[in-house]
Amino acid sequence: MDNKNKAYLLQSDNMECLYINGNLICEGYTLNEKQDRILFFAKLAKQYSFDLIDLVIEKLNDVDNEWIEDMGNFPETMDGFICRYEVD
Repeated sequence: MDNKNKAYLLQSDNMECLYINGNLICEGYTLNEKQDRILFFAKLAKQYSFDLIDLVIEKLNDVDNEWIEDMGNFPETMDGFICRYEVD
């Protein structure tokens, strides 16, 4: 039985965020600011129990990208987007 969480890195033109099982964990212009990106995500994978190799990385479409830029932050859950993204 696989007890790993599902992680999603969603990126707008200027920001990015990490969702675990559809819930917002962190957001920012660059999540790993002043840290090595690989080590940063390796630590998050251990902390939140997800396989780094299975991290879903997706660019927001134009509709959500504009919406995020206007709002200034990402929704608390992936259900909060105007369009839908892969959620298992």
